[in-house]
Amino acid sequence: MNLLPFQQKAVEQLTDAFKRSWNQYLTGTQPSVKRKIVFKSPTGSGKTFMVASFIDSLTKQPDFDEDLAFVWITFSDELALQSREKYARYFYPNIGRQLLGVEDISPKGILLKNDILFLNWQKLVSRKAENRKLRRPEDEKKQKESGGYFEDLVETTHAAGRKIILIIDESHQHVTPQAERDVIQPLNPRVVLHVSATPKDTPEEGTLSLDYEFIEVKREDVIDAGLIKEEIVSQTTEELVAQNGQDLDKTLLDLAIIKKESLATEWKRIGLRINPLVLIQLPSDDKVQQTQQGEIPQKKDVVLEYLKERGVPESKIALWFDNEKKNLSGIANDSSEVDFLLFKFAAGTGWDCPRAHVIVMYREIGTPEFKTQVLGRVMRNPAVGKNLENHPSLRKAYLYTSYSKNALNEAAQKKDAPLIKTEKVAMSDGALRTLSSEVFAKKITSTICASANASSTPVHNSKIPEVYGKILSVIQNTTATTSACPAEPIQNGNETTGNIVKEIESILDSYAPALKTLNEEKRRKVSLEIKENTQDFFEVINREVEAEFVLHPAMRCDFASRVDYGDFVSAPKFQRSFCRSMNAYFEIDENALDLNPTAKLAAKGIDISGTYKKRVLIDTTFQNVDCVAESENVSESEVEVSDNDVEKEFALQCAEILKAQTDETAKITNIARSWSVLKGALNLWFSEHSIKDYFPNETDNYRVFLRDVNNPAGSVFKLAITKALVDFSSERQQLLQQRLGQEVANAFPFKIKTDYCISAESEILETKLSIVSPFRIRKNFTGRANEEAFIRFIDAQESTLLWWFKNQDSGKDGFSLRYISEHEGTEKMFYPDWILKFKDGRIGIFDTKGGMTAANLDGRDKGLYRKIQEMNGITKSPIFVGGIVVKANENWYYNDCKNYSYNPNRIASDPNWKPMKELFA
Repeated sequence: MNLLPFQQKAVEQLTDAFKRSWNQYLTGTQPSVKRKIVFKSPTGSGKTFMVASFIDSLTKQPDFDEDLAFVWITFSDELALQSREKYARYFYPNIGRQLLGVEDISPKGILLKNDILFLNWQKLVSRKAENRKLRRPEDEKKQKESGGYFEDLVETTHAAGRKIILIIDESHQHVTPQAERDVIQPLNPRVVLHVSATPKDTPEEGTLSLDYEFIEVKREDVIDAGLIKEEIVSQTTEELVAQNGQDLDKTLLDLAIIKKESLATEWKRIGLRINPLVLIQLPSDDKVQQTQQGEIPQKKDVVLEYLKERGVPESKIALWFDNEKKNLSGIANDSSEVDFLLFKFAAGTGWDCPRAHVIVMYREIGTPEFKTQVLGRVMRNPAVGKNLENHPSLRKAYLYTSYSKNALNEAAQKKDAPLIKTEKVAMSDGALRTLSSEVFAKKITSTICASANASSTPVHNSKIPEVYGKILSVIQNTTATTSACPAEPIQNGNETTGNIVKEIESILDSYAPALKTLNEEKRRKVSLEIKENTQDFFEVINREVEAEFVLHPAMRCDFASRVDYGDFVSAPKFQRSFCRSMNAYFEIDENALDLNPTAKLAAKGIDISGTYKKRVLIDTTFQNVDCVAESENVSESEVEVSDNDVEKEFALQCAEILKAQTDETAKITNIARSWSVLKGALNLWFSEHSIKDYFPNETDNYRVFLRDVNNPAGSVFKLAITKALVDFSSERQQLLQQRLGQEVANAFPFKIKTDYCISAESEILETKLSIVSPFRIRKNFTGRANEEAFIRFIDAQESTLLWWFKNQDSGKDGFSLRYISEHEGTEKMFYPDWILKFKDGRIGIFDTKGGMTAANLDGRDKGLYRKIQEMNGITKSPIFVGGIVVKANENWYYNDCKNYSYNPNRIASDPNWKPMKELFA
């Protein structure tokens, strides 16, 4: 490939800028400070080709022969591989260097002079378990002796005296403080090249930056060279008027098909075999809606059905989804017979298909996000060098969309959002091995006893603890090579497993000698079960699988897995109550034949025209797809929303209305289980009481509803629904009490998990005895100082405390219990703050309070007292301790009494408040 004039100029500027940066580094007053080059170049200008040519040019300079290597980072595995393949294609057969990938990071790996390592940025910053093998763990115990980490490769390269140059593709999205810490600092690059169409760092007009070099390729130069189209134009007023009355989803497809056929004719007229491709981007929230409400068609199904109606054969439609790919082979070829490509995310940055000429973008319903990078896929010119001066339609790309102008501004605000939303924390090694060993020993003991009981000499009950102790000793001797946890995973191989199985079988024969007389088949089954349990055990302690452990059988959560609190309890009863309440609000007599119920709605201020419109882009031109939010020529027009979008938004609004309730008697907290019940109640009321057969299409009922609930002057339906929720509250409480007895039997034991996902809005707090490591605490919340002080206190109890666990605030992963709200008189759920495991076998359940929160417990104290008494009643011994904890007089006190009281001035003199220190004596 040959460089175009503007590309040649950019390569020369990059080379000169690099040399200046290199020399400034050597002569600067702070030589340890890395130098930065910012390369701004429009989408479609050949950024990859120019950067590759810059590397090739730099290493051939007669006056520059430095010992350096390159690390080229993109933001996906696919793009890293694509960049490497492009580089090889550009310079084959004279590549002159090794082009390396993640598979080349090995124990003895090193970057040689002029080598290029292509990596996925997310593989280096991710904290997901499946990606963690690429990075060296901070905990030395978890590191492999053989090495083979990213850090090893970097250190080996530096040790050889070789400098590293870092190239960051799409730098505007990925150079975060986390990336600076986790990637750039370990690399310690001599120079960093930031490549982007929209870089964050640009010098002011007419000024020279002192801390970085800036090179820019002008968009006009790229257009003049024929690489990209001049602009993207949206649907016009005339086009929409011509399709008046048709569903918007179908209108956009019709306009795209008409434009595609027109462009195909134009290409043929100038003698080129180019088949224009129509890209169809589906909303990313489509799958969510399908999961929540099965009868709502996905946009994908709507599009495919309409294309079928238009006579488009399946062979001309390509699909590009994570779990479904079809007709993609050769799709980028100019003469490919595929006319349409359906996708959600895939056809984004880095995908090259110059014949893509038209794009249809369907608006997301939940949180609309206009994905600007997708527009770049239709900006490339398939006929580079061809004079298209007399063919203006071929110099443009075409957009048909249901997005509004506001979505462009939202896209600009969201483009720099952080990639990682959660962090993963795991059970500490010591706790994992202890709990795993105990569970394993119990399982094997159960296997032995069950097998022996089937023979003529069952294991006596008095001997079971002895059997358990011997099994536990076998596994502990195998796993604990030192007093601390072994640094290396224990090999789950035939030899290790076989030895353990043999030792356990000898124990089996000692306590159940009659098992020796079992037939071979039965004996084989026993041995196989022991072996499988042993292998399962190794998978857990080597963290090959996630696991969970029952802390104590008596410690059962007041949370039934089959029934969630916070729902309507009974959908049929709610819907009947809802219809009665709505009829009363709108003065509709449900017992009389009301011939015109819609008049009652109109009398309350409801618009029953059956129209629901939204603003969409129209007569809009984008000249720079890298900055669409800054485009000045953006217009809008109101159009009728498509049936499919109306259905989806109706479902969404049902959920949003429930979320918005603040009155305690109207509040429904379990939205996931409840929104579809409200949707069904509204449908029932529309069809049988209020709107009835007024409209021929059911979705017109939804349009009436949506028009009202989105009324900026206030919604009548929202007021009526709130009243209906309040009216049902007393009946709902009765239903909850009836269901309570059924749920008690379904309570499940509380379990400690090996892995938890914690919000990234938290930070690591160094602890000694936390069962999860690292322990993460929320950054800012009322009561943080109190929590940290309590952690320091329990961390100091190493002589009597095994570990502590900060309980989850909600959901099935936390330990929950019921209590009766003294304020509302209703039953609620309570998640105590702390669970402590003592070395003597006791389990502590405590909730720390401070100030007014200690005085206003609303019945939580009674719920915790009841739960502890209930569990100790099951165990018939005081295994469980706990209560409400406060700090007073620079000491911690707990109250475990039935009749709780709190006076901050009398804690030390109140006998119901006991020093927590006594629990650890």
